[in-house]
Amino acid sequence: MHHFPKSLPSWVGWILPLAISFLLKLFLFFTDAVINSDGVLYLQAAQMIAEGRLIQSLSLYPMPAYPFLIAVVHTVVPDWILAAKLISLSTAATITVPIYFLTALLFDRKAAFYAAMAVAVLPSLNDISPDVIRDPCFLLLACWSVYWMVKASLTERMRGAFWAFSFSGAALLFRIEAILLFAVYLFYLAGLAVLAGGRR
Repeated sequence: MHHFPKSLPSWVGWILPLAISFLLKLFLFFTDAVINSDGVLYLQAAQMIAEGRLIQSLSLYPMPAYPFLIAVVHTVVPDWILAAKLISLSTAATITVPIYFLTALLFDRKAAFYAAMAVAVLPSLNDISPDVIRDPCFLLLACWSVYWMVKASLTERMRGAFWAFSFSGAALLFRIEAILLFAVYLFYLAGLAVLAGGRR
């Protein structure tokens, strides 16, 4: 196995891509003043939640996790748009972390570093980082879910599967597409059960 590089602490491999990711997205954060069309809907739903009008918020937008998160951040960041944009920035930037650890599990620290760096400079992810959009939250949770399922399959420990399903459930609160993660995991676990039964 390759060690990358031996002279550096292991935490540098994921901290450096994370720092670069934050810097790139912070630059875009201050240069992009446009609010995407969906963002208006999310902000309206968040304001209704903050006012205690949960039913009206659900009627406007039936998946409350993202508007609720905006409302929570708004308690410490008075500007609604800024609160929402900070969520996108922070979640988009930190996607490098689960990517690093996932790649390290499958390959080595060197591959993990380059994978995290690739995600840090990924144009499509940087483009949505300053938007009022739920995708960065969903992607971060989905990546952590995949990491834990891969770890569970490698270590054969149920704790990893528990966290994989937990993160998938959280991701499902942001985007319905997360149900695909459940389908893949259940199919995988069913396959393992069949194989285990065949060996008896």
